[in-house]
Amino acid sequence: MIVYNVGRHSIIRLAILLTLFVPIIVGSVGAYAAEENASTAGESLKYMAMAIAVGIGTIGGGYAVAKVGVAACAAAAEKPELVGRLLIYLGLAEGVCIYGTLIALLIWIG
Repeated sequence: MIVYNVGRHSIIRLAILLTLFVPIIVGSVGAYAAEENASTAGESLKYMAMAIAVGIGTIGGGYAVAKVGVAACAAAAEKPELVGRLLIYLGLAEGVCIYGTLIALLIWIG
């Protein structure tokens, strides 16, 4: 019998991938099933693209803020005078979420 050593991080990654791709696949099937009405299929694909832009931007921004936040806390514990500079890096990491939202708005307008 083969026993696989699956860590906690592997399960979390699998859950994130399933959360992202199952709605995409289900939505794609619905979009192609409604192909008789081309505007409906195009609209559903547009909304899926918006959801993907916001979702991936938010996940990436959250990951970046988590990593930068831990490093900023560690650096601020050693040198408290660096706190102002470290907040700039946290703001840049949060900008990823804003870029995803802006892309979604541009898709919606266009």
